[in-house]
Amino acid sequence: MLSTRWIKLLRDLQATPWRIAIMLLTMALGIFSFAGLLSSYSLLIREVRANYLATNPAAASFQIDNIDAELLDAMRQFPAVDQAQAGAVFKTSFSSKDGTPNPLLIFVIDDFNQHNINLITPEAGAWPPLQNTLLLERDSLARRGFHIGNTIKIPLRDGSVRELSISGTVHDPAMPVPSYAAYGYATSSALAAWGINIPLSDLQVTFRDKTLSAKAAEKAASELALWIEKSQGHKVLRIRVPPAGEHPHQGIILSVLG
Repeated sequence: MLSTRWIKLLRDLQATPWRIAIMLLTMALGIFSFAGLLSSYSLLIREVRANYLATNPAAASFQIDNIDAELLDAMRQFPAVDQAQAGAVFKTSFSSKDGTPNPLLIFVIDDFNQHNINLITPEAGAWPPLQNTLLLERDSLARRGFHIGNTIKIPLRDGSVRELSISGTVHDPAMPVPSYAAYGYATSSALAAWGINIPLSDLQVTFRDKTLSAKAAEKAASELALWIEKSQGHKVLRIRVPPAGEHPHQGIILSVLG
């Protein structure tokens, strides 16, 4: 003899078979979607980190009053330093194809052939950029309706406007999706040809000891900054030691995914 609950269940199935089937299908789809979401979450976090570590990220970065060739050579001879490179950032704006103004960050790379920290990957077009041309991050190009070979117009501080030619695209894993600002990459000589004179002030280094803890890396960076000021006669304006092995925007990524 079946109990009352089983008799009721069988009669419910006979009375509303399609309703029960849809309910079971919905539950199955919900479980499948939830499992897929968790799988995608873990995969994305793993790949973002691996992609970022492949760029050889800087162990410490410094903002200095001015970086010349002598300081850069001296930095590369410092016992704790493995690699060192100089750069700068020029902030400006340009208009997309539809006339919408867009902030533009141009990262100045002293030598594309010796760029070995926070690596960017050639995507399409010229590498290194053709003389007096600009490279754009691949998403920056696609989102604004431009193509390789097009020119963009940027305003300068003196009120004039310069036309910059785009000769290629790159992928920069360390940068967020360029929804707000576009990212460009050029040499200091190219900026000088456009009438933009900006000193190299961003120093990025990696240490020989790859196993340094956060506190040890901060100590090494402080000692290096003191040496720059005392021995090399340059003023260090800022020191930044990022968390080792962590994408700069990992907190934002985790928040959005969460």
